[in-house]
Amino acid sequence: MNSFESEYNSKLAKMSLWVLVAHIPVFIATALFFKTELTIAVGFSLFIIAGSFFSYLFKRDSEITKVINGICFMAFSAILIHLGRGMIEMHFHIFCFLTLVSIFGSWKAVLASLLTIAIHHIGFFFILPKSLFNYDASFYIVLLHAAFAILNAGFSYVICQKIAHMVKTQGETFIELSKVSNENSNTSNELERSAQDLSEGSMRQASGIQETVSTLDEITAMVDTTFDQMKMTEDKSSKNRNLAQDGSQILSMVTTSMDEIKHGNNNLDSRLKKNSEEMGQIIEVIKNISEKTKIINDIVFQTKLLSFNASVEAARAGEHGKGFSVVAEEIGNLAKISGDAALEVEAIVSESVEIVNKVIGSTIKDTMVIIESSTSNITRGNEFTERLNKIFAEILTSADEMKNAVTEATVALNEQKNGVSNIRDAMTDLNDLTQINQQKSQEIKNISENLADRASHMSEMVKKLSAK
Repeated sequence: MNSFESEYNSKLAKMSLWVLVAHIPVFIATALFFKTELTIAVGFSLFIIAGSFFSYLFKRDSEITKVINGICFMAFSAILIHLGRGMIEMHFHIFCFLTLVSIFGSWKAVLASLLTIAIHHIGFFFILPKSLFNYDASFYIVLLHAAFAILNAGFSYVICQKIAHMVKTQGETFIELSKVSNENSNTSNELERSAQDLSEGSMRQASGIQETVSTLDEITAMVDTTFDQMKMTEDKSSKNRNLAQDGSQILSMVTTSMDEIKHGNNNLDSRLKKNSEEMGQIIEVIKNISEKTKIINDIVFQTKLLSFNASVEAARAGEHGKGFSVVAEEIGNLAKISGDAALEVEAIVSESVEIVNKVIGSTIKDTMVIIESSTSNITRGNEFTERLNKIFAEILTSADEMKNAVTEATVALNEQKNGVSNIRDAMTDLNDLTQINQQKSQEIKNISENLADRASHMSEMVKKLSAK
């Protein structure tokens, strides 16, 4: 027996008790009308009702209560027939309440009711026939009544079986409906909570995605800025490399120029040595002039001596030697002039030789100092140039490496930029999906609320069905 059957039996027991109680005023009115026993109308009725009451009190949902109430109904039919002095119309009460007993859904109650009324008819036919029929009826009439009662009981049996099956099925259906209703209610509540959680999660996710998209926008802007800076760095790196390459080329040209200067210094040294040799030759020429000047001085001396001798001879000649004396004097003057000139030439030549020697020595000394200084500077310049060549070579290598690194970084940044752009597109799509999920979660929430309303309505219908 399920809970619905138990509740159904309890309601039938309560209904039966109230139906029996409702008979008392009818019995009193019948007794007063037909001038029959009020003690039976009240006392015996209360005795029968007591049986129904105690069965309701202790076994309201049991099968025995149905049987007792069926017997009580037939007993009340017997009382009504007795109080109506066997009025044939009072027998209709039997058929009415046999039909009522059929709603108990118990063939035992129908059988008990049939046996009760059969015992009543047979017993009262022999003991108190005036209480059974208000005319002189034969036993065949009793059998006829019994036949109709059995036929009615047969119909009631069919009805009670249908009702019993219906009540059982309805009880099982009620239980299943209650379970389904509860499950629907729980499911709708869980679905509503899940939809609420999904909606809140979608909102949080949408907020997070929006923040992520904003962050990605900032990252994209930073990557774009970095990409532009790296592009500028790449351009500057290329420019620096070109400048370093130009510097290296210029340095190579400087090295070549230094080599040419060194070669020029070597040529200058050779030329100075050659000039020194030529100046030596000039000095030799001047010395030769000085020697020749000495010869001239000797000639002048001899000329003076000859002039003196001529003057002496002219003086000896007297008057005849005066002309020759004048010539000799003039020759002496010329010799003196030539001697003075020769002395001046000799002095000039000596001074020139001394000056030329000093100039040559000073020039050679200064030139050697300059050449040595230039050679030293050129050597140091070559060393510096060589070091600069190495430095520029390293700068070029570093510039190439830097250019390659910047190029690779630029390519990586470009790929990163594309990756961030793809991520942003994906996050945008995810944001759109989140918005759709949020809309769907709201739809699910609305559906769950509708389902909850339907579950509540179903629960109310089940309660109404249970109440009926």
